[in-house]
Amino acid sequence: MSIVLEKSVTPTDLEEKTTKRNLSIPKREAKQMEAITEKLMEFHGFSFSQLHRKLLRDEYKRQNL
Repeated sequence: MSIVLEKSVTPTDLEEKTTKRNLSIPKREAKQMEAITEKLMEFHGFSFSQLHRKLLRDEYKRQNL
């Protein structure tokens, strides 16, 4: 006999915890950008979102804002 334990769903669980945004890349740059993205993701071991956040933070620090 299996016992299934279910976590009760609370109103805060139903709220979206992430924000999604679209990224537009011109067709002429799409292949190049995809290749660069894949190489950087592999090098750093990041997902697309993690890579994007890291690059934004690094640039922010570099600009001393």
